[in-house]
Amino acid sequence: MKSALAVISRCVLSVVGRSFGALLTLVLLLQAPGEARAFELLVSHFQGDNVLRYDATTGVFMDVFASGGGLDGSEGLAIGPDGNLYVASLNTDQVLRYNGVTGAFIDVFASGGGLSDPEDIVFGPDNHLYVAGRSSDAVHRYNGTTGAFIDVFVSGSGLDAASGLRFGPDGNLYVSSRNSDQVLRYNGATGTFIDIFASGSGLDLPRGLLFGNDGNLYVASGFSDEVLRYNATTGAFVDSFASGSGMDAPIGLLFGVDGNLLVAADGSADEVMRFNIGSGAFIDNFVSGTTLNDPTFMLLIPEPSSFALLLLGLGPLALRRR
Repeated sequence: MKSALAVISRCVLSVVGRSFGALLTLVLLLQAPGEARAFELLVSHFQGDNVLRYDATTGVFMDVFASGGGLDGSEGLAIGPDGNLYVASLNTDQVLRYNGVTGAFIDVFASGGGLSDPEDIVFGPDNHLYVAGRSSDAVHRYNGTTGAFIDVFVSGSGLDAASGLRFGPDGNLYVSSRNSDQVLRYNGATGTFIDIFASGSGLDLPRGLLFGNDGNLYVASGFSDEVLRYNATTGAFVDSFASGSGMDAPIGLLFGVDGNLLVAADGSADEVMRFNIGSGAFIDNFVSGTTLNDPTFMLLIPEPSSFALLLLGLGPLALRRR
């Protein structure tokens, strides 16, 4: 099997990288027999206190994937090193853990340490869990295996209502500061403040963050109802990439299986919108309906295997070599 994968990978690396969707398709093809599983889209359903599951290709509703265990105001989503699903519960100041395959509740994984109103969550390069505390104006770090509180990794330097967070291509931690309308950058190893990375050009109540293969940082601007792009190296403003077509209070951002941009908008429309990744043009309301009320953050499952991650990392290299 390994030799076959090696042959396939050599053949396809010259053509992959044209789109994120092509790479995700390749991920599925390279899974071992019996391992294949269609991609599914998980959406945090804030008002429903649960996580909904949709077909990631068609947007068709499947079921309530995760609920219970005291989940109240579902926000950030992440798959942990153990393969389970972690969900931020804003109104209980906790991060809950659910079985990554069945969605069954496991435990209250992380809490305490001054955490208040958790929004986005992410597992860092050190495999520890990082949680943006909106009302604690900080990023809290918890042991990625035990859930024990480690420290307040990031605070101060103008951080006011931490919302979205992502580790960037440079290894540093980027945090959206809702009330100061900025994206702040901190040293990914020490938590030391580096700079105000992105601000201005209409950015108003920044929420979700997403780094693209185009070398840009995508930022959901909640009050201006748009997704803005900034150069991921310099922080310079690029453009207002996506807006209109009923976008209202965007929060979560995600690249779909077709490579296009998905935007969870929790305003009056309550939908996940899809925009063309090349032009920013509106495509459709990918997910909507009566089951969805205040969508916040999103996640694709299953996450790619280690081999697939290697290919995803090589995609941009293939693009640059063309």
